[in-house]
Amino acid sequence: MKAIVATPKKIKSIFQDTYVIPDFQRPYSWEEEQCLTLLNDIIDYFEEKGNTSDDEYYLGNIVFYCEKGKYNVIDGQQRLTTLLLLLKALYSKAAIAKALEECIKQKDTLTGELINKMKIESNVIEEDYNELQDIILNDNFVGDSRFKKNYNKLLERLSEWMRNRSSDEINNFILTVLNNVGMLPIECSSLDDALVIFNTVNNRGMPLSDADIFKALMIKEGTAKDSKKRKEFVNRWNALNEDEYIEGYFRILMHMIRAENNVIDREIGLRKFYEKDSHNNLKPYENVLLSLEKIKYFDDEYPITSRMKNLWSVIYWEKPNDYACYPIFAYWYKYAELHEEDGENIWKLPADKMDEFEKLLEATIKYYFVNAIAYNTVNKVKDTTYKVCAAIMHDKNYLQFYTENYSVAYDIFKQKIELYEYGKCRKGLVYLLAILNENQDQEALYNVDKKDLEHILPQKGGYNNYNGWSEQEYKEKLNTLGNFVLFEKPKNIRASNDFFAKKKKEYETSDIQEVKDLLKLSDWTYRECEEREKQKENEILEFFKMS
Repeated sequence: MKAIVATPKKIKSIFQDTYVIPDFQRPYSWEEEQCLTLLNDIIDYFEEKGNTSDDEYYLGNIVFYCEKGKYNVIDGQQRLTTLLLLLKALYSKAAIAKALEECIKQKDTLTGELINKMKIESNVIEEDYNELQDIILNDNFVGDSRFKKNYNKLLERLSEWMRNRSSDEINNFILTVLNNVGMLPIECSSLDDALVIFNTVNNRGMPLSDADIFKALMIKEGTAKDSKKRKEFVNRWNALNEDEYIEGYFRILMHMIRAENNVIDREIGLRKFYEKDSHNNLKPYENVLLSLEKIKYFDDEYPITSRMKNLWSVIYWEKPNDYACYPIFAYWYKYAELHEEDGENIWKLPADKMDEFEKLLEATIKYYFVNAIAYNTVNKVKDTTYKVCAAIMHDKNYLQFYTENYSVAYDIFKQKIELYEYGKCRKGLVYLLAILNENQDQEALYNVDKKDLEHILPQKGGYNNYNGWSEQEYKEKLNTLGNFVLFEKPKNIRASNDFFAKKKKEYETSDIQEVKDLLKLSDWTYRECEEREKQKENEILEFFKMS
């Protein structure tokens, strides 16, 4: 690492320089509350110390590296941008404006005159730059962007504080902000050095995520000298991160890379994995982006049959732990092929792999749910997950790892089912029962937008002498498979705590066959609940047998 420079500076000195928010950074994301906290802290400091104090109020660090005479900010973007908004708000109120104006506008390098350019330039997304410029240079404060909301909140708080204060006191406050409030800029000679420093410095800003670091490294390695490639990279990255789940895709990809390399020992931390060996796991960046896009496509589109979509939903949404997802992604990652249809790129499994994929979905549900209910610990499944993923990648018999010691876990699972001890798998089991119903329209089940867990015998309100149930019977059967059914959430809310006869009006409109089957009953008695319980337990226990 080359030498770094870390010299405390006052706000007035900090904003003599121009800063760039690189395109690998996340967009500006501070909320109004965070902005007000920063301003209120400064106000409290001023009211306690006044501008007569030689002490500085310390706001934290900025980590950056210099490139083409401008400082690329690695850490400190949120505070730096918020300070620029605060300086603009002060400028709108100031009696002495020149010092503030010099903090928010750049100077012409030849004449030294102020020009219509901001002291902070954002390359993150075009909208960020335009919205900030709208405030700082164009005095346009109307809008719903985060910048404008935060600016108006800062201005409102300043106006409130200044209302009963003299012009001298207001001027003293501005001088305090400029000359007594300080930060610690940490100047590095390169992006790599800045990232190292960032990883070791604790500060009050919003830290970069692992994915932000990977983005920086990928840009540096693959697109640094090509603006067209860099723009394409950023567009693809933003599309990958539209749901802010890109770090999850990197974690899935890590398991895919490990499996390809037949690595079945304990995984290391995400950042350590991608940064090791001079960032080899992030090279070439085009392959990394394509792999992430392949993973995201399955996560978004589910290009499989409706029954398989339902099985996948049980794993993905009701999973006992994240490890249950990795074998499914491994199979997709191994076999899915890229096609162009109607001018769009799509991924799908070959037709001859669909049956095998469905069997994998069922086997995965069996293994992870049985172990979760039997042992309630993720450590029981980690080693098997690594082995299954590696076997999938290398065309080996992966199901053998699911069956090892399965019978022992199944026996414990069976005992717990009979004792109504479902743990956090309760809803997953009920969803599975809906899938297994031979009369269920699988597409209609999948298309139910919000699926809820319905207590046929109402849970809310406690025992209320429902249809002749004794309190002991109520407590015994309330949280059993017999008393649960998967139900559309809006209808479940409307059915609420009504007696069974009234609930049937909502049941009649359901697209879930398990709910419709309840309509055959005239009432919901203890005996009927017990009979349904035995039936559903048998269905579950039969499904979870592993050959």
